[in-house]
Amino acid sequence: MLRGLLSGYAMCYGVRPDEMSFANHSRMCLSFYESIACVKGGGDAFVRAFERKLGEFGVEIRCNTTITELADIEDGKVAVSF
Repeated sequence: MLRGLLSGYAMCYGVRPDEMSFANHSRMCLSFYESIACVKGGGDAFVRAFERKLGEFGVEIRCNTTITELADIEDGKVAVSF
């Protein structure tokens, strides 16, 4: 049980417990044991914050889209064809 408890955080930094010494594992996990802080909403909260802030600047986010041409620059902005 102790072995499982002490090696549980290994997957948080992407290394199996048998691939790293316990000393190095301890160095990696020290801050986890001192304090665990979580972001409300998880990683999606960062995405939503970026989308919200970029939206305030008029940035349009498109997914699964290909830029076919960066046509003209006018008033410091590039005209993009999708």
